[in-house]
Formats: sequence, structure tokens, C-alpha cells
Amino acid sequence: MKAGKLTGSIFFILGLLLVAVAAILRFSVAPGLTELSDRFNREIILVGTLSIPNPDPAAGGAMITLPVEAATTSSVRSLSDDSGVVSFDTQTYLTPRAVDSQPISNTSFTYAVNRSTFEQTDPPAGMSVIDQKGGVTVNFPPNSNHENLTTYNAVVQEAQPLEYQGTKSKSGRTLDIYTTDASGPVRNPDVLHVLQENLGPRFGTDGTTAPKLALLALGIPAVLLDSAPEQVPVSFSQADKTEIWVDPTLGSIVNQIGTTTVTTVFELPGQDIPVPASITKLEMDRSVVSSSISDLDESDSQLPLVTTWIPVALLVLGIVFAILAVRLLTRPTRPTSAT
Repeated sequence: MKAGKLTGSIFFILGLLLVAVAAILRFSVAPGLTELSDRFNREIILVGTLSIPNPDPAAGGAMITLPVEAATTSSVRSLSDDSGVVSFDTQTYLTPRAVDSQPISNTSFTYAVNRSTFEQTDPPAGMSVIDQKGGVTVNFPPNSNHENLTTYNAVVQEAQPLEYQGTKSKSGRTLDIYTTDASGPVRNPDVLHVLQENLGPRFGTDGTTAPKLALLALGIPAVLLDSAPEQVPVSFSQADKTEIWVDPTLGSIVNQIGTTTVTTVFELPGQDIPVPASITKLEMDRSVVSSSISDLDESDSQLPLVTTWIPVALLVLGIVFAILAVRLLTRPTRPTSAT
């Protein structure tokens, strides 16, 4: 009978282990497939064109268009129980890009979000992040109802409305489509500084003003300049039209297609004169879109297994082993026959 007791003890321990593994899979491993984790560390390539005024004075301000690509690296800098801090670093290059090519622009933005809902949250003590004003940044909320969503624009430092446009099928997946169409003054100090640095040499200023006489060459009518100061104040605005493809279940961004127009604004008395400074058209590279869809397909196959089938199977086996163990451990001992 000692063998029966030993077997019962082994079954009982095995049953507890199976139940524990089921709990770990369901409540620790499974959330990692849908929550913010290190899998968000990746590089996204966007390709398109950049249109800027022709620097040749004889061109009369006509635009020239150049091929560009933007490489955005997302890095999870901090993870806690409920929150995570993610940085986005973007370098834009003229293409084709050589090995030693230098970017024509650099931007870096850091956000703190809830690991499950991806909504804005407080960062850990001592970490500095951008106030995204409730807008979407890292990821869309999973299983969103499409209502009252905004996306944060770090250049104008505003949360801009997202309009739900229905669904689209891509490689067998049904994706939610959102669009933005918004504009505002450039408020980000780093971006504003770059724009002023680029504009200043054209007019011999620091980029915050432009000589009145130089504006005639831009085609601004002289009658509008009569009452203007010798140095006309300059500001910048940005308009964005974007289409975003989103997985409805996980909230993952699959594709982004957008046009960004930066405008130089000459602030004349009683009237602002806008002049296009740049028009950037970018969309995610096809290989990035395909990779994102492949990752989602893999998640679709893993999620039911990790969240339901494997934990349930382990739990059932654990219970079965526990019942067998109880039966073996509580089975009456047969009396030893006398010799």
C-alpha cells in the first residue's frame, strides 16, 4: 500500500503543478501577447516624396520633388505592472540612401501609456514624457468602439480628431480605417528651431523674420507690403491628412498613409500670407505592412491556444490528477492477514 500512497502523492503534486502552469499561461503569458511588451521594439520604414521650393531664384518659388524614406524606431524604455514608456525616433533621408548618408531631419518623442488599454498614463518617477492630451500614440485601444478617438500630433502639440471610415480587407484581414484632417501652428520647439534655421539663410535673418523687400520676390503684391514693417514676423503651420489601418482586435497599426504640409506664414498687418515650405507624402513600406499582417496572423493562432485551449486542458488534467490522488490517498488500507 505504500506504493499507492506514493503514487497518490505524486499525482497530487502533478495536479497542483498543472493547475499552476495553466494559471501562469492564462494570467501572465497570455496578456503579454496583447499588452505593451518588448515586442514593440521595432523599426518601421515609410517611403514617399518631399516637395520643397526650388532654391534657384530663377524658378520663382516653383516646387521640386525628391524621393525620401523615414525610418522610425520604437523603443520600450520602461515597463511596470500597469504602464510603459515608449520612445519614437525618426530619421528622414533622401533616397537612394548611401551607407554614410546623413538624415535631413531628426525627431524624437516619448510617451507613457497604460500597458493594456494604451491610453495615456503617468510615467514612472524621474522620467520625462510628452503630454499627449489623451490622443492615440503607440497603439489604438484594443476592441475600440470607434467613438471619441483622437491622435496626438507632436508637432502642433494637439490631439486631433480621428474619423472612423469603416473597414478594408488586406491579405484576408478586415481592418478598421481611420482618417485625420487637421492643422495647427508648429509649437514643438525642436521642430520650430529646425524650420527657422532652414528659412533664416534665405533672408539673412534668424528665421523669425523676413525683410519686406525680399517678399516681393516671392510674388507677394507690393500693395500688401506698404504698411508692413521692414522685418516681417514669420511663423509656421502644419496640416496633416492621414489614413490609418488598424487591427480591430489588438489595435495594432498596420499601415499609415499621409500628407504633411508645412507652411511659412508671413504675418502682414491685418493679413497672414501663407507660402508652402514643404509637402511630405509618406506611407509604410509594403514589406512593413506584410510583416505586420504576418505578425497578426501568428497572434491569431497563438491567442486562442494560450488564452483558452491550453490553460483549460492543463486545468482539466490537473483536476483529474488531483481527484485520482485523493482517491489513492484516502483508499482504506486492507488489514494484513495473520500467518
